[in-house]
Amino acid sequence: VQNSNDYLGVAYLLMAIQRHDGFTSAVFHFAGIGFQNIGMPFESRMAFRIASNLDPHNGGLALAAAYKHSVDSSQLQVEGRSVGRLARSLFRRVLKTNPNNHEALAGLGQAYENAGLRKKALKNLMKAVHQEPSNEFYHKSCDLILAGLGLSRSKSAKEIYRLGFENGVWKHPDQRPSFMTRHLKAQPWWDPSEFWFAKLLLENVETIRSEMQQVMGLPQHEFVNDGFVRSGEWTKFDIYMNGFRHHNHSRMVPKTTAIVEKIQEATSMVHGNIKFSRLRPGTHIPPHCGPSNQRIRLHLGLEVPGGEVLVLGQTNYTWIHGGVIVFDDSFEHEVFHTGTQDRIVMILDFWHPEMSEQDKYKSMEGDQRRIAAFDAQKQGKVMEIDDRYNVIDLPGEPLPQQH
Repeated sequence: VQNSNDYLGVAYLLMAIQRHDGFTSAVFHFAGIGFQNIGMPFESRMAFRIASNLDPHNGGLALAAAYKHSVDSSQLQVEGRSVGRLARSLFRRVLKTNPNNHEALAGLGQAYENAGLRKKALKNLMKAVHQEPSNEFYHKSCDLILAGLGLSRSKSAKEIYRLGFENGVWKHPDQRPSFMTRHLKAQPWWDPSEFWFAKLLLENVETIRSEMQQVMGLPQHEFVNDGFVRSGEWTKFDIYMNGFRHHNHSRMVPKTTAIVEKIQEATSMVHGNIKFSRLRPGTHIPPHCGPSNQRIRLHLGLEVPGGEVLVLGQTNYTWIHGGVIVFDDSFEHEVFHTGTQDRIVMILDFWHPEMSEQDKYKSMEGDQRRIAAFDAQKQGKVMEIDDRYNVIDLPGEPLPQQH
């Protein structure tokens, strides 16, 4: 390690090792020697300790002893944190001589994020954005942390979004998905009459509501958290997830499953879900953007007691009991529930109508699981997942005739 670029390289390598649990004793043996040779005794001792914990019978203990650092096997559980500390020390070393190095700023931000220090992470990532305003990764990293901290509508956040828009990262300051197909029509609200299946769902709303009411009485473990909330509770009951049918849940609501399986635009949507979504009174979902503009989202109001507000674009919307709304959740939106009873809707994600077959496959590039689910749907079959979302190794079952 001779210069700041080498420091950055080693730091990013350590972070990659931390994220992927790809620990090898040899990496840290050499790192310990390297850190000592460039006058970093603290980092050197830490590297040798990790090496010793990983491989105590292959020289690790001897190396550690040589540098007068005792080894305790109980330290195994903190290896990941130690790797992160090593990475952060290297990023800080670069920034000491070059405070505006955007790679070091972003790396330090990511390292703080890995350690759960989100405010420190955000501070460094925002500095990185200002130094390199066209970097898409920096913008997306900032946006995720801002949303998680509930700061998406702060003055500093708006400045970051403006920079992203002006430098071509975002098509619109309020539309900031992690995955974007840039040529698609972008608007927050869509007319339900544009989609044939909205009428199908409205015609069957009583059937769907009846089955929803049955599963709402099931034990709590049938429901899982549906996202981050500032207060309250937001849970879901999956029927389809990323193109896979939920084996047990679909059988609990057979009529609803049969209805939605007429809608291939939704069952083949491998970046979304078909589910019941329950919002408890007092829940606040902070401003955030959905993960992809490749899908459009439909809500079918099943239980709408009042007091619920969806803030999207310049509109404050209240759901309608037995009604349908359609919107693009890649635009920033926020939800409040100030009522006294649960709000329950059926959420149905479906492909953006301008997504071509080529676009769809490109959106799944390298993801064999999603490709398999999508290909099965094209053949008129369906793949299933279990309660742990593992794929069930069964022959694809035929789907009913679809529209």
